[in-house]
Amino acid sequence: MCGICGKINFSTDHTPDRALIERMCAALSHRGPDDSGVHIAGRAGIKPASGGV
Repeated sequence: MCGICGKINFSTDHTPDRALIERMCAALSHRGPDDSGVHIAGRAGIKPASGGV
């Protein structure tokens, strides 16, 4: 299984909270090992949560 976590701030120009995205992906850790890194660009931030096959 794989997944992706992210947040887009539509109502503000603030960048997403990196720690929040990390916690969101931690909730998917039962799906298998995940990739590393958080990408934040402007008002959007994502992190892959790729599970093992």
